[in-house]
Amino acid sequence: MRVRVPAGEVGTVMLDFEPQPGRADSGQLDTDIGGLLTELGETARVAGTGVLITLDELQYLRRDELSALIVGLHRISQLGLPVLVAGAGLPSLPGLAARQALVQPVLEEGAGWANQAVERVIVDTQGYPYFLQEFGKQAWNVAEGPEIGTADVEAAVILAADDLDRGFFRARIDKTTDAEREYLRAMAALGGPGPYKSGDVSRRMGKKTTQTGPVRPPGTRGSVGWRPQHP
Repeated sequence: MRVRVPAGEVGTVMLDFEPQPGRADSGQLDTDIGGLLTELGETARVAGTGVLITLDELQYLRRDELSALIVGLHRISQLGLPVLVAGAGLPSLPGLAARQALVQPVLEEGAGWANQAVERVIVDTQGYPYFLQEFGKQAWNVAEGPEIGTADVEAAVILAADDLDRGFFRARIDKTTDAEREYLRAMAALGGPGPYKSGDVSRRMGKKTTQTGPVRPPGTRGSVGWRPQHP
């Protein structure tokens, strides 16, 4: 709509229209963020492109804002939409995000977590998203409620580790070469959490570092360790 004000006249032009109902206008932050990201992703997919959103200073988000963002990202991930959000913040941020990822879905179901139980899962998973999902699922299935306690997590750790061994890790081991598996066995034989000095791994294999160089992951020189990848 165009409105023309005659020359020499001063006035106020107001445009008014009735709002059209749609996504991201419910007034509930978690629902609206998810709806907005979904709309964006579906539009991008139709256009044959992708969207990258970068967010800085994420530690300043309130808990409800961070929770809404996590819920929205989970939704577009489930739908396989071409939207990626890259965030940055202080070192405390991963722990806060991991806690929210565990606690919020349970709260929405009218249940809760014992603080020590949450901390145990965060420590064991190191905040890795896929592991959080697996451990959280097992803890939810084990617990009788209304609170997930430390005993529930103890049982869930065994179940989650078994699932990861049969699925997550097995899928990756199956993709390795004989030489890579030999290198992994040598790393495991050294014991401890790692990372390991490449020289120590080579000596464990009875080889020189120059011989094992082609087997190591690209970009590793002085030390090597395992880093999880999304399934």
